[in-house]
Parts: sequence; C-alpha cells; structure tokens
Amino acid sequence: MLGGGVVILLAVFGTVSGSIRGVHPNKAASYQGDQFTCADGKQTFPISFVNDDYCDCVDGSDEPGTAACPNGSFYCANVNFKGQQIASSRVDDGICDCCDGSDEAASKCPNNCQQLGAHLMEEAKRIRKEQAIGFQQRLVYATDGKAAKERRDEEIKTFEAEVEELRVQMEERETHMKEAQTPAEEAKEAAREAHEAAEAVRTAETEEVIRGEAEHEYSLLDADGDGDVTTDEVTRSPFSYLVLGCFIVLLLRMIWTKRLLVAIYTCIRYLLSWCSVRPRKYHV
Repeated sequence: MLGGGVVILLAVFGTVSGSIRGVHPNKAASYQGDQFTCADGKQTFPISFVNDDYCDCVDGSDEPGTAACPNGSFYCANVNFKGQQIASSRVDDGICDCCDGSDEAASKCPNNCQQLGAHLMEEAKRIRKEQAIGFQQRLVYATDGKAAKERRDEEIKTFEAEVEELRVQMEERETHMKEAQTPAEEAKEAAREAHEAAEAVRTAETEEVIRGEAEHEYSLLDADGDGDVTTDEVTRSPFSYLVLGCFIVLLLRMIWTKRLLVAIYTCIRYLLSWCSVRPRKYHV
C-alpha cells in the first residue's frame, strides 16, 4: 500500500523533472536535443545557453534554474509532496523555498518533502474518512427523509380522504335539511293561509254584526218603516226624549246649585239648537 501511495503522490503532487534544473515536467521535451527555442518562438540557440546564468530569451524561458531572468520561473519537483512553481528571482537567494531544497545549492537545504507528504497523506486519509462518514450520514438522512416524505404523503392522503368524507356528509345533511324544511315550510304556509282565511271570516262576521246593529238602530228611528228617517221621526224617537230628560236634570242641578245664569244660558243654547233642526230625510 505504501508503494501505491507514493505512486499516487508522484502522479498528483510532483515528479522528477530530468537533467535540466527548474524545468516543469510538462515542458521537459523543449529542453532536449542540441538546440533550444525560446517559449515565444522568437530565438533559437544551442542547448548550452540554457541555465548559463545569462538571460537570452525575452520571456526568460532559457533560464529556468537561475535568477538571471526577472520574468523566469523555477519548478520545484518536491518528490513525495506537491510540485511548486516559484519566481526565478527566489533561486539561490539563500532561502529554502522548495521542500526538496532544489532552489538552493546542493546540501544547503534539507529535504523534508517525505515528512510533508506523509502528513499530507494522513490529512487526505482523514478527509476521505470524514467524507465516507458524511456520505453514510447523507444516506441515512436521505433514507429518513424519504421515509418521512412517504409518511407525510400517506398522512396527506388520509387527511384528503377524511375531508372528502366530511364533504359528502355535509352534502347529505344539507339535502336532508332541505327535504325536512320543505314540508315545514309548506305547513307554515298552509297555517298562514288558514289564519288569513279565519281572520277574513271573523272580519266579515264582525262587519255583519255591526251592519245588523246599525240596521236595527235605524229601524228604531224609522218609525213609519218607509226606509227614510225624517226630522220629526228623530225628534219623536225615545232617544230624543232621553236627551231632553238629561238636559232637564242638568238644568235643575244648575238651579239647585245657584248657578242660575249658567242654567239660563244653557237653556237658551239648547232651544236654539233644537229649533235649528229642519225637516229633512236621512238614508242609510
């Protein structure tokens, strides 16, 4: 397993660059043969001009392992760890920038890429373990969520069925209520019509009684029975004598109470009123 891990780290994090210092493995083919062409393709010269500590190419590609070109770059192979690209100005500056120490003179910087790679591998294992745990937890959550969704869908179906059942029951009750209200309303209407008819009968009977009483009173006034009431019949009626008697009693009471002037005045008013009656006929 260790050999496989080293192979993976070499493939992913870094490989040995070859005989020319500071060259990235992807660009190694450009530094083979007797001639070298700058990366911009503008100049070609002998391979011996590469890393001669003199900047021949404008793009700095002929000095990957020195600090001669300000725009050049240096590749740290960092075997067993991650490859690294640094500015060529940091080459041979006395500071160890690459974990394998390749940016400085030999034996000046220790190679600690093995330790860094081991630590990186342990970190990668830890991350993969956490990812596996997270994936398993995700599966648990997905399973629980699916089960919860199924339960919720089943509850919704049950609720909808109950709602539908209640709706049907309400419609049946409304139908029964309407069916029960129809006879009640018909009975109420019949009772109202019967009451109105009874009221009409009572009204007619009352009017008939009143009419009978009026005709009876009229017949009492119509002494000769010819259907016409004259002034003489009115004045000779018992009613007239009753009024006259009441007037006499009232007049005597006034005289008895020494209200003579009031009695005289009342007598005069009565006589004038009685004399103002002229013969005329009254018809029912």
